[in-house]
Amino acid sequence: MKKKEIFLKGTLIALILIFVLLFYSEKVNRIEIIENIKNAMNGQLAEQIEDSATALSEREEPTVIDVTNLIRGEGFDHDHLFKTMYDQTNHWEECTVCGQKNNITKHSFTRTWASTSTAQCNKNNYYTDTCKCGYSYIGHKPCVWDGSSLLQYYNAFSHVKKCKVCGDEILYTYYLNSYGSGKLYKGGEERCYKSNGTIISCTNLGRCIKCSYNYSAAKHQLHMTENNIIKCNICENEYGKINLTVTNNSKAPATYTVISNIQLKNGATYKSTGGLRNVGEPFQTTNTRLTSGSIRGTNITLTSTATFKSTWKSIYGCYVYVDFYINGGESNLQARFNVSPDPIKPTITSITMENSEELTEWSRTKPIIIQGTENYCNTVYVSIVNDDEEIVFFGTAIVTNGRYSISCTPEIEAGLKGRNFKAIVIDACGNRVEKDFVIERIDVVAPKITTPDEVGGDWAKSKTFTFTATDKGIGNVSIAFNDTADYKLATKDGDNYSREYKFVGDAYSPRTAIVIYKDELGNISTKDIVIDKIDNTAPTITNVSLNSNKLIVEAHDRHETLGEGSGVVKYKYLTSDKRLVNPEVTEDWKESSNNEIVIDEVYKAKYIYVV
Repeated sequence: MKKKEIFLKGTLIALILIFVLLFYSEKVNRIEIIENIKNAMNGQLAEQIEDSATALSEREEPTVIDVTNLIRGEGFDHDHLFKTMYDQTNHWEECTVCGQKNNITKHSFTRTWASTSTAQCNKNNYYTDTCKCGYSYIGHKPCVWDGSSLLQYYNAFSHVKKCKVCGDEILYTYYLNSYGSGKLYKGGEERCYKSNGTIISCTNLGRCIKCSYNYSAAKHQLHMTENNIIKCNICENEYGKINLTVTNNSKAPATYTVISNIQLKNGATYKSTGGLRNVGEPFQTTNTRLTSGSIRGTNITLTSTATFKSTWKSIYGCYVYVDFYINGGESNLQARFNVSPDPIKPTITSITMENSEELTEWSRTKPIIIQGTENYCNTVYVSIVNDDEEIVFFGTAIVTNGRYSISCTPEIEAGLKGRNFKAIVIDACGNRVEKDFVIERIDVVAPKITTPDEVGGDWAKSKTFTFTATDKGIGNVSIAFNDTADYKLATKDGDNYSREYKFVGDAYSPRTAIVIYKDELGNISTKDIVIDKIDNTAPTITNVSLNSNKLIVEAHDRHETLGEGSGVVKYKYLTSDKRLVNPEVTEDWKESSNNEIVIDEVYKAKYIYVV
């Protein structure tokens, strides 16, 4: 701080001494009046950094870090912790700490089909491509459109392109005229609309300008709600209720019996039934008959049976197709439900560690092998879930001769007492089996960071911040700030770990550092932290003047390399009839937020001290 003295001639005021100016920031940052004023004026810190290793009786002092010239740490040494990763093209091993990739390999797929029908492009058939790494995807064989053929969805006031190969709707991709020739196009359902551009519906009848179908009578777009109500999607009128009872014979391929009980109202009566949906020909045989009620009746019971083909290997979206008369027009309902050719669950016969060796020492990697049987489907989906219901592994396994096996190295942490996990196997027909197992002394998971992203808040001379993490494995977590040389064992509380820091110095703008968390096995996690608004540098006086009873102080809070600090917002002053040596700021000092300070009864003062 700069020292200013002004001598005034006169009988009332012998001397006015502007002794020292001390700035108050938004954080009410009072810089102590210290004996060495010169050092303070040169921007030296007002307090020294103490040794972070000094301990109190029950708790350690926080580690003190000067952030004035903080630069984010880079390139710290660590043991690589590799995990199998994949995208749509490749799989590889990737370090979870630094991201290094090894053994990038293109996927090699095994393809299985939901149906072995020769017309493999129908919309209900699909293939599953599975790689040994666990990556899989589902696709459909493209259809072929002749450029003109359409199928009408009369009840939905829409149409769709018709495949000239399978004769089915084109809902996915297609070629024009010949398979494999030219570009692939996207299929899908299209709404019918009139020449005036309006969409056709049960309240806006007319001829479709594209498919040419003429909607001359109201065809309600009926659907079955969650409460089994028969309702129109367009006008929202209700026309009764339908209840479905679906059972099977518990064998594979399954035979299903479907009982449809229908009660109609508001002018709706029964016309006929189209039976069960068999698009894609999943069923070997189907049959639907009217077992109660009559045509034009309002209380109807339909009984349907269907037996799957042995070639159909997935869940099938089925429906009962029913036609109604509604107030002079005709409408149909598709009462939808899912059926599976295989009602039998897979089995899990064993869950073992690689080489079946017992774990007596801690390990970071130990592949888990899950094996079992599947009676019908070509693929099964395998997942491992921890006791927090988090999925730690998911993959697909091919079924060969009724058996499957998959090996994986999931991200697992389990302590001495062991930890509960669950293996879940689901076949392509949705049948599910679970098996619990316990793992101990394995930890491939880095500490889980629970710290916020920034050391925020208002301006302050120092900020205390606690870095925290959880670890359910081997534990003994060490935390380092911006440099591995700072590693120190964190304070433990169950599975929770913490280390406290105190940040000092000057951070006039956001500064980024890396915080490193490491457990005893060397599993590492990192997180960037942002530190801002710390100010310990004294401001600079540029000029002081006294005009009559007004004291004018000019100063700034700019650091020559860091820029603007927290700013000047308050001043304090004291009038005295005697000279004071290094006066202490007390409650007797008056306060002003203006740098132009009016001194009351200035004639009584010999000295004025400004802070």
